[in-house]
Amino acid sequence: MSKLIAFGLLITYLAVSYASIEDTVPVLFWSNIKDQSNVMVPSLKILEKDEFQNVVKDQKAHQIIIFTADELKPSDFTLKTSDGVSCYEDVAKITNKRYIPAVKNAVKSLIDMSESHTDVYVQTDNELSGDITTDTAFIALPKCLDQNTLESCHSQYNRIIAKLMKSFDGKEVLFIFTARKNPQQQSHHSRVVRDVSESAKSSVEVSARAKESILKLSNALIYVAEVNEYLKKEQKSNVIDITGSTQSLVTDNDVTVELKSDKYEFTLHFNKTGDTWNIDSIIVNNKAVKFNQVIGASIGSSYKCSSTVHISYSDNQVDSLSIRGLQIEPKFGNSDQPITRFGPAVDCVGFTTAAIWAGLFVVFLLLSILTVGISFMMDIRTMDRFDDPKGKTITVSATD
Repeated sequence: MSKLIAFGLLITYLAVSYASIEDTVPVLFWSNIKDQSNVMVPSLKILEKDEFQNVVKDQKAHQIIIFTADELKPSDFTLKTSDGVSCYEDVAKITNKRYIPAVKNAVKSLIDMSESHTDVYVQTDNELSGDITTDTAFIALPKCLDQNTLESCHSQYNRIIAKLMKSFDGKEVLFIFTARKNPQQQSHHSRVVRDVSESAKSSVEVSARAKESILKLSNALIYVAEVNEYLKKEQKSNVIDITGSTQSLVTDNDVTVELKSDKYEFTLHFNKTGDTWNIDSIIVNNKAVKFNQVIGASIGSSYKCSSTVHISYSDNQVDSLSIRGLQIEPKFGNSDQPITRFGPAVDCVGFTTAAIWAGLFVVFLLLSILTVGISFMMDIRTMDRFDDPKGKTITVSATD
């Protein structure tokens, strides 16, 4: 009996451990700070958001640089090349590094604790897409392509990190290497969850179902569940990763925001008219495009569209672009206080939809049929005279 109970407890522990690890990622961090705090974390402990934030704050760094891969699991740090050399040869030489095997929502935790941050990505020439102007910066590492082996991908991460570290020599910087998701998590347990207060402090979050991007700028807050391109020849759609964002124009009546991916550059121009704002132009790769929605709301409110916003962009390979699950809000005028959360949302669906009109049409049609049927039934009259077999035949005139 005791063995059966022990076996049951073991199965329960393994099930809980497996379920809890699905939203955790490994974190490796180090710094060139002289008085770096010595962090001791149990290897089997899963760090929650507050615990991880306290670990980072204890380092007392003047600047925090976060390298974010698309996927990362603990076993990736043990990968070796065909020559038997560790893929993270340069990173392994760092003496004061610390390793945390499991942190829940590491990227979100770091974003939430930063008052402002810069989002940049590594280009094909291993150079950054922009300058780092804040104390906290998120550097998105290139996504591993299908033709790349896992070893070559992580070897590239090692070279990029080693190269960028040299540009911060002489500064007290805390370096953090983590990922947006753990590839070991199962997709059928994952769902896209968006909380307004969380989305106010995010850069790029990825779920197993969609490439969810939450971009925070000083004068704009943007949430995109998924951006797709529809290819002509293959007759299929691909998901586009939003890897960075900047803003180039800020006045009392205008705000221009640029969203970047590996293939596209989206330029959104916000215009303020009275007490309302709207997007009056979208430029994709220096080409003005049209879109099938009127994107705008009152000042202090956000625009939200759960359905698909189609963009009329096309070239030799791409037939069109689309954005699904968009929420956006600009802030006009120079201000040191960025948008911290979305305002009340104005939905693109409006008061009625095609489904509502179809439902109303069916209801009215059935009501009209019922009304006609009841009126016919109420007009039925019973006979007031009957034939007498012994008498004369009843003659009914037309007036009767």
